[in-house]
Formats: sequence, C-alpha cells, structure tokens
Amino acid sequence: MPLVPGLSVEQNAAIPEVYLTAFQVLWLQGGFQKGHNVLIHAGASGVGLAAVQLAKAAGAVEIITTCSSGKVHLCKEAGATLCIARDTKVDDTVFAAEVKEYLKDSPNKGVNVVIDPVFGNGYLEEDVQALSVDGTIVVIGFMGGPQYEKINFRSFFPKRARLVFSALRSQSEEYKANLISKFMEFAHPKFADGTIKPNIHKVMSWNDIAEAHRIVESNESAGKVVLQVD
Repeated sequence: MPLVPGLSVEQNAAIPEVYLTAFQVLWLQGGFQKGHNVLIHAGASGVGLAAVQLAKAAGAVEIITTCSSGKVHLCKEAGATLCIARDTKVDDTVFAAEVKEYLKDSPNKGVNVVIDPVFGNGYLEEDVQALSVDGTIVVIGFMGGPQYEKINFRSFFPKRARLVFSALRSQSEEYKANLISKFMEFAHPKFADGTIKPNIHKVMSWNDIAEAHRIVESNESAGKVVLQVD
C-alpha cells in the first residue's frame, strides 16, 4: 500500500490490516450502501473504530456499537450515533432490545449490516433480532466462543438474513490487490484531508514487545499498538 502523504510512518502503519478488514466486511461482504444502518460489536477495537469511521464517511444513517462502558466515549468520538455498554445490561439481552427500540421509527426497521467478532454468548441470536429484512451478519471472530449447543435458525427466514464468515489473510493475492485498490480509491483522500484518522492506542519500541502483547491481551487498548524498530 502507498503511504498517505501528511501522515507519520506510525500512522500509516496503523492503517492495514484493520481498515482493510473493515472495508472488506462493510462493502464486499456486507453489501453496505449509503443510507444503511450498521451495528458494530467490539466498537472500540481496531477494526471496530475503523468500521465506524468508514461507515460515517460513506453516509451511514445510524452507526451503533457495543463495547465496554469505559470505551463508550471512544466510539462516540469516532462517529457512533448509539453506543451500548455491554457490561451494564441487566435484562435478558445485551443489545438487541435497545437497538430495536432505537430504530423503531427507522425506515429500515433494523440494521442492514452487523459486524460481529463475538458470535457466541448469545450474540448471533441477538444479531438477527436487530437485523433489518435482507440484512447481513458478517462474523469476523469468535471472542464469545465458536459453538452453540442449540440454536434455532428459524428467525433468520423472515428477515431473509445472510450469514457470512469472513477471513482476509487466506484470500488470493489478486483478491487482496483488488481490495487495496478499492480501499485506497475511497479512503486515501479522506486520510489525507483528515476526515478519517488512524486509531493508535500507543507507539512503543519493539524491545517492549512483551508489554505490547500484554496491553492487547488485557483488552485495555483502543486502536492499534504500533511498534517502532529502533
């Protein structure tokens, strides 16, 4: 990928792979269009914040995120219109009831695209509750576990829902080259003029790689941890 003029090397380093993943999931797999509503789980993660920024820049109407209560402000700053703190819920759902209530007067009557890195712990079942007709759920990870002992897919049929499992690294070189080309055409000018800004949690020396891994694994980071070779 070409460097974006005006950005530091560290800022440029924070663009792939999170922005490419978010772009792929929204457009190539999620069928995102201007005017859509989007639900993004782990909204303060690298991919989550990138997806919020890209969706906002492309004309999403409602951008809903789920995250821990301590990171709600980060999602709002990135452009989310509703931020649901997943660790403060007391009812039977984590997010579906709140999303449906928030979008009850929306023409779409739900979210058109769900980006889900959680999957387990009931998230998939709630995803389809929040989904609009002809909506798409794109699974990009299994933070909540990869298995369900029992799940009823009957609720997917009235929504005509699409369920997509996404992976980027295993794609062909031709696919990746096309993805980069489409992404740069859309995002390069927006990085250059500051409409979209790379999300960096911390820049560290590569000699501190163990601490960098600790930060990422502890879930205290928001955005990328970038290592400098010094």
